[in-house]
Amino acid sequence: MMMGVFTKIDRVELNMLRFMKNHLNHNFNARKLLATNESYLSIPLDELILPQQNFEVDNQLYFLNSKEISCNIKLIADVYGDPLSTVKDNFFHVVNWLQSSNIPHINNGILLDFGSKALVSHLISERMIDEEDTLGDQHLFNQDDQEVIKSNMQKALKLIHMLNPDLHSLINQVIGTICFCRKKGYGGGTVSSLIGLIWFNPQPNWTVIDYAENLIHEFVHNSVFIDDMIHVIFPDTSNLTEKEALTTSTILKIKRPIDKAYHSACVSTALMYYYYLLNDQKRVNAHFQPLRNTLAEIVTKNPKYIASRGNLTVQGMINFSNTLNFESISKSLSCPEPIF
Repeated sequence: MMMGVFTKIDRVELNMLRFMKNHLNHNFNARKLLATNESYLSIPLDELILPQQNFEVDNQLYFLNSKEISCNIKLIADVYGDPLSTVKDNFFHVVNWLQSSNIPHINNGILLDFGSKALVSHLISERMIDEEDTLGDQHLFNQDDQEVIKSNMQKALKLIHMLNPDLHSLINQVIGTICFCRKKGYGGGTVSSLIGLIWFNPQPNWTVIDYAENLIHEFVHNSVFIDDMIHVIFPDTSNLTEKEALTTSTILKIKRPIDKAYHSACVSTALMYYYYLLNDQKRVNAHFQPLRNTLAEIVTKNPKYIASRGNLTVQGMINFSNTLNFESISKSLSCPEPIF
């Protein structure tokens, strides 16, 4: 992609610039683009808010809404807008350029990578793993382990497809590659500066259910990153570590910056739905009260920390926790036709 990726400056592109300033300004391409368009970043946030889409959203869980996610992806893809390419091709063209990354993808699935140099370099540069983790190739899985991981990952994807084909389609839409490499004490993760990439370090005791859970978990983070990029959830990440902004995480149950706590609430909501589909009421219940606690804290926070899109989503999660209407999530995940 070339410097002229942004052919015009509109609200979508302004929001993307705002996201880059918050998350990506250490990347070379993002720095070039920010330097060219610095004057636009002073525009007030209320001028950047996009109008709500003209389709039904029953529960305001935008990170689990197929039409919202597909629309967000298309808005990003349209910045490049090659009419001869698929939406996913254009989407990854844009995010790879913005992130100075080289995340591979295919249009009808997810690539499984076992420690390619390019992706390991990304994981190191984004501090997901350390250089020391790669000494002597200790980060690499042997061939036997790779075969087990491939089999379990494919079974996990089939499980998700069986439980909800729409959720499976969305995951394929958002994720380009899963990179598998070892790091002691960690199971994997995602970061806002590598949208479309998941890092996994599967543990020997992971079942297929665990693989699927972790995939849904990391997909939700990516979905929220994309929603933040388009609709501005966190207008200024520099203040999110202030004492007043610290919020109890639903997952870790410790005080964390409000964006991390917000992400954890979104993940817990999705995992409650996942375990509802598996008819595992015990695991559904395990997320319930921690989710309620996090949401109760977020609504007390100063509006400077979280913009209207985030507050709408928080209200959607509160409504969900009040009703436990899991079928409304199934409905919001339903999409009549793919965007590819």
